[in-house]
Amino acid sequence: MEEGRSKDPNKGGGKLYGEKIAAAVSGPTHAKSPTNKEMADLLKSVGLPEHSARPQKKEEEGSQTERSDGNANQTDEVKKAPDSKEEEGRGNQDAKEGARTGIPAIRTLRDDMHSTVHEGNMSLVRAAALEQDKRRYQPSKTEKRESRESSFSGKTRGILFATVILAVLGAGAIAGIYYASRQEESTPSLPQANDGIIFAENALLLDLSGMRPFEVKQSLESAREAASLSLGAIARIVPAAVSPESQALTPLTAQEFLLAIGANAPDSLARSLDDNFFLGVHTIDTNAPLIIFPVIAYERAFAAMLEWEEFINTDISPPFSAIPRSYRTEDGLETVSFEDIVIRNFDVRVLRDRSGTVRFLYAFPTRSILVIGESPHTFTEVLSRLQAARNF
Repeated sequence: MEEGRSKDPNKGGGKLYGEKIAAAVSGPTHAKSPTNKEMADLLKSVGLPEHSARPQKKEEEGSQTERSDGNANQTDEVKKAPDSKEEEGRGNQDAKEGARTGIPAIRTLRDDMHSTVHEGNMSLVRAAALEQDKRRYQPSKTEKRESRESSFSGKTRGILFATVILAVLGAGAIAGIYYASRQEESTPSLPQANDGIIFAENALLLDLSGMRPFEVKQSLESAREAASLSLGAIARIVPAAVSPESQALTPLTAQEFLLAIGANAPDSLARSLDDNFFLGVHTIDTNAPLIIFPVIAYERAFAAMLEWEEFINTDISPPFSAIPRSYRTEDGLETVSFEDIVIRNFDVRVLRDRSGTVRFLYAFPTRSILVIGESPHTFTEVLSRLQAARNF
């Protein structure tokens, strides 16, 4: 009858079974733990199947854990650091539990501290001090944010500084270009060989600003004598003066040139000429001066030249050589006047000296060109260069 009750825990014998299990497992913490033999006898008496050694070991470990927990509750709660042996037991228990279940235990700061203490052979106080130093020297979030803000502000200042420098350099470059352009406007460039009506091997800029007519003539004569060219070459002289409007040195026009030398030419002649003209020196046996005026009204210009013949040699001398208009001979006083000759099939008005040598001439090789010179050789050279420049 007792045997049947032990086989069925749900019947009357279940009460006895529970009391015995409770007495064996959950006894007071100060009672002696049952041995393996006692546990086997108890299980045999209640008729339960005997378990393997591994579960018994687990039960024993559980009982020991409960007793250790009971003992821990009775210790002083003021103690701050756990005993190293207890920590080692807990670590081993966690490792065994992970090995049994197949789930790795979570590694916590306590585990790291335990590993540091046992593997590094240092005290718990030393490990805690090292952790505190690590936290002390590790920048906080506020420090990191301030560092990033400081770095950003430094980059911003660098960008602004570079922008200001580039702006200043750009403004300086613009100012330099503007100043250079103003200088180019105020000082005209030296005329080149192909800038004039005919080609010239050399060019000279002559400033006549503020000069009176006789001073202008003296400057032109000095430029004529100073020209050093090879035989047959032509040098261009560009008379210029400071313009009242632009305050810059600009070449004189034909009308301004006639006014600068104090010529008594008819006003109709000045109105018949274009602004651009050519003043130069042709090197033959001497430096012979020459002038080329573009003509815009041939009939009026031709009539004005005939009218001007009485004073032309005097008005433009120097740089042209002055020829006496009269001289005394055995027969009395003879006058010198213009006459017509033909040079290269062109009608030329010439003025001879006392020996009969042509010393002054002018001609209209075309209706748009007026040439004034001293030598027939100069006139011939001008014709050749006009043809070469396709101005003839």
